Amino acid sequence: MNDTEARAHELLRRREWGRAAELFDQLLGPVLNNGTPKERVVGFLLGRSECCLELGRHEVVVSDCRRVIKLLADVDCGSNSGARARRRLVHSLFSLHRFAEAEAAAREWLASGGGATNQPEALKMLERLRIVLQMANGQKTSSNHRNMTPQQRLDEELLALDSRLESWTGIGLPERSRRQRKHPVELIDESNDCESAGENTVNNVIHVRRKHPVELVSVVDSEDIIRQNNFQQQIGDVTVISASEVCENGDCGGKRSLVSDLESGNEPMCSYCCLTFSDRSELRVHCQSVSHQTIIMSDEGRDWKWRPPPRGLTSNAYSLCESWADGGGSCRYGAQCVEAHGTEELAEWRERFEYRRMKLQRACEKELYGKSYTEQLLERWVQAPSPEKVMREKLDGVDEFCSGDLVTTVSSKVSHREWLFTLQTCRLLRAVALLQDTHRNHFFLRYVSSGDPSQKIVSEWKPSNDQEWSVPNVRALEQRNPMESESAPVLEHKVKVSFATDIYGTFRQSVVFDFGGEPVLVRHLCVDVVPVTDVDRMREIRKELVLSTAERWDITNAEIVAFSSPVTPMVPTPAAIAKDSEHERDLLNAYPSPRGDTFTLTQSTVTEKKLTRNNYRARIHELLSVEEMARYEQVARYNLTAKLRLANCYLLAPSGVATSTAKYAHSGELFALMNLGKDVSEDTSAGRLILNNCTTVLITAACTPSKQESGVAKTQQRSSQSSVEIDDDLSKQKRVVYEALIEDKGKNMIYLRLSATTVHSLKMKPDTDFIAEVQFQLNRIPYCEWHYAIDKIADFRVIFPDTYLEPSIPWTPQRQWSDILDSRLNLKQKEAVVAITTPVNCPLPPILIIGPFGTGKTYTLAQAIKQLLLQPDTRVLVCTHSNSAADLYIKDYLHPYVEAGHEEARPLRIYYHKRWVATVNQVVQKYCLIEMNGGVRTFRVPTLEDVLKHRVIVVTLSISMYLSTLGLQKGHFSHILLDEAAQAMECEAIMPLALANEDTRIVLAGDHMQLSPELFSQFAKERNLHVSLLERLYDHYPTTFPCKILLCENYRAHEAIIQFTSELFYDQKLISSSKQPQHEKFYPLTFFTTRGEDVQDLNSTAFYNNSEVYEVVERVCELRKKWPAAWGKMDDQSIGIMTPYADQVFRIRSELRKRRMGGISVERVLNENSSEQFFLVQ
Repeated sequence: MNDTEARAHELLRRREWGRAAELFDQLLGPVLNNGTPKERVVGFLLGRSECCLELGRHEVVVSDCRRVIKLLADVDCGSNSGARARRRLVHSLFSLHRFAEAEAAAREWLASGGGATNQPEALKMLERLRIVLQMANGQKTSSNHRNMTPQQRLDEELLALDSRLESWTGIGLPERSRRQRKHPVELIDESNDCESAGENTVNNVIHVRRKHPVELVSVVDSEDIIRQNNFQQQIGDVTVISASEVCENGDCGGKRSLVSDLESGNEPMCSYCCLTFSDRSELRVHCQSVSHQTIIMSDEGRDWKWRPPPRGLTSNAYSLCESWADGGGSCRYGAQCVEAHGTEELAEWRERFEYRRMKLQRACEKELYGKSYTEQLLERWVQAPSPEKVMREKLDGVDEFCSGDLVTTVSSKVSHREWLFTLQTCRLLRAVALLQDTHRNHFFLRYVSSGDPSQKIVSEWKPSNDQEWSVPNVRALEQRNPMESESAPVLEHKVKVSFATDIYGTFRQSVVFDFGGEPVLVRHLCVDVVPVTDVDRMREIRKELVLSTAERWDITNAEIVAFSSPVTPMVPTPAAIAKDSEHERDLLNAYPSPRGDTFTLTQSTVTEKKLTRNNYRARIHELLSVEEMARYEQVARYNLTAKLRLANCYLLAPSGVATSTAKYAHSGELFALMNLGKDVSEDTSAGRLILNNCTTVLITAACTPSKQESGVAKTQQRSSQSSVEIDDDLSKQKRVVYEALIEDKGKNMIYLRLSATTVHSLKMKPDTDFIAEVQFQLNRIPYCEWHYAIDKIADFRVIFPDTYLEPSIPWTPQRQWSDILDSRLNLKQKEAVVAITTPVNCPLPPILIIGPFGTGKTYTLAQAIKQLLLQPDTRVLVCTHSNSAADLYIKDYLHPYVEAGHEEARPLRIYYHKRWVATVNQVVQKYCLIEMNGGVRTFRVPTLEDVLKHRVIVVTLSISMYLSTLGLQKGHFSHILLDEAAQAMECEAIMPLALANEDTRIVLAGDHMQLSPELFSQFAKERNLHVSLLERLYDHYPTTFPCKILLCENYRAHEAIIQFTSELFYDQKLISSSKQPQHEKFYPLTFFTTRGEDVQDLNSTAFYNNSEVYEVVERVCELRKKWPAAWGKMDDQSIGIMTPYADQVFRIRSELRKRRMGGISVERVLNENSSEQFFLVQ
């Protein structure tokens, strides 16, 4: 090698293309005529072609490459030199828009090696050439389209496709094979060559006769078969249809999409793979194939210089390798390192990610993104304000029968089950799908048929895709719509689903039947595979949970006549009432009451002690059903056959109190006094349920002994009839029961309000006795809302955050000691504010603010809200467990902030629309929606526009569920703050989380050592149904997790009180920061004793103790006389009194008023929140 040749190769290595090309020109001048060895000539030509390729001199490249091919004609063209020449030849011809010659060169290369088997690189290049041809058309995406798909959603879709492709292709693919994929079409630059190519491209359409869509999956998903067996035949079928005109300035005003008008009409087409289909169902199946997904996710078509980026990460997650930077350009992981080796490689990685994002966005716009029917349906279901309007277990006009039990238990480890669903309806069956991914490999679609039994016409299919099926010819079905005809024939559809396993466990699946509209029919399957030794144990556990054998009336066994009255309380407009009733009716239909004869208990719920993402939904549903049945068991203790004393009016006069209540019936209604078999007390679990959760009863006339004997005689006379006829008669005869309101409750009696319909139907008369069977009814709406909240959670990562990587909360001295922060915040409170106000683009799991009483949890959240309102585009949803806690945010924090001129902080306080306005604080009313209705001020139900006008919304947990029905998009609120989170069950706390997405900042504040929810089922309690979301996440997070912040400084109580509670409950972590001086006579924690008797009045369910009443009042009087000057000025708000019973509250207030101290606060323990009195008496 002479000096010129060596210098030319050195310049080529250093990528100095112009100077290297000049030297290769000098070398090629004499050698072509002096007999230089062929190998050296080939090297010179390849060197110059590489330089000219980079310089854009494609004519020279074409000439040089053809010379190389000619020189190597007698050599194996699969050699490296021949492959390089042919690759560059095709690329240059393509860049010169000589598409016919490029295609001919590609075919020649494929043929030179004896076909695709011997020339795999040629085969890959040909396929990629086809990809670039279709990509070049429509390369640019308008800004409007770009805005249609949010970046975050595309990132998620990219990651999902990455995972899907890895599962298809296998994890063990050699990395080197993915990183060294260089071919001519990869060298096309998007901004230059590819843009011009898009203006002059050839629309290559492959016409393939497609089989039935259910047979297509096995063909399309086999990538090797497509590439090797059918590819040459497909190449031969390629025909040039049209070419776009070339604009002089290189910028064509309009581009043709890759859609061809075939002779048979506009047939669906995949412009990425250049394939046409007979209908959209075939296209949908194709879009789910491996080959199509690979094309969409490919970043080929550009000249990438560096290694491909690691999959499974977003653009923002790419980072520089510290070892590479510190080691002077070396890394021990080498090419396998998942971090970028240099800023140039990092920039290219991000560019490649954006390139893939653009391709995915374009595929979504063209409806060619391969989402399956199941994915599309689940997406609609999750985003729907009312999920029952998308999927429902019963549909009008559809009769469904199943050959076996939907929930079954088997004791054989190797098990097989089949269900044959028969659906009779006038509607056409469009699709069937299995929804759940967790156990997808155990359930299969085996058979689908549709037909008209009267005409003996049946169509049958055996789906190759055993997870979903769609009707073959949608167009033909759309032309025949039986629903438009009154005489539409009843069609019969049959679907067979099978199950198979060889392991123990609980397996669940949901089968969806789509009849061409929403809602679709869904049926849930469950197979519990348990060992033989555990079958009897499961039965015993179930018997223990279903204790009562008494019949409970519901819509399945009785005709319930709802209570109605023309005398209505002061409530909102009839439209609001109707909407509220419709919502409640939909909830009750979606989640029917659990019954002992139909309730199912699975092995996983019994044996698994821990909640996970996979078992969460089914487990909580089952435990809630167990808890509801346990509550019904408690309430059923008061069900009885009783003598009702009917009256037009009644008078309540508590003993020892100079007040009374009189009530009168109107419009044909009556009151009924019913004596109970046992006392109703707040100290018993059943009594608390009756008092707090029961507002209605069901009554019906009791069967007299004579009627019972007559019924027995009639039964004996009909003994000769067949059992089938008897069963039919019994099923048709439902008992008629009537709903009555519980008006007042006493110690061992209740007053019922009977509607005029009940009085007329049962022929009741005032001042008479009526013997009736009575069943107490729980208010089921809260239970249904809990079930609803569970089904609304789409991504369980929100409540099951990953903790293996510790999140990083950006911290700076400026943020920690900012001047805009309240100087009264301590270090831990400032740490909490910094975490909450961290920008949402920095992902953080739910932030926990753990604080015992008096540590400033509410104060900290309020300060964080003020800081959040300083950030742009922030919207805050504040949720509390009680109305009093929600009002504190308005009265003590947001109202003064608004009055100070910060109008952006004006909150919207949403109240239950049936609550009386007069019972709400005057300051809070300023921020509520109030309207005049019949001369009465009532709360108005907010609209979507009302919510969008405010940046801060304050609600209780139960009202937060209503917001999800307004049509708010997930992620509308940038921050969701849950105060008193420890006082709510997890299924209550997740209600507002239905409005959250992956970018929503979630904050939970509370103290799990304070009041916790009460459960009535020991079985559910053993499985931690009572554990709040705050407590579960507190245990889930590591000890030093940054998102777990403990507030331990108490500012409310004296040091002696704090020391007592800290040692008793908080492991001595609670410290006192209060400067409260001690009283000269009373110790901070002092106990007084009295002698008295707890008394329960006949017309009351609570207790009172007069001795304690007098003692408390005497101590208050003594304190007022000896009020320390160090405590400041004394007023009525300086002293607070708490007691557990309502009657005790009433009598203490009455005694204080007698002594002119009526302004002192007296509350029940359950109603007291965040009191800050100097002296508290209990």
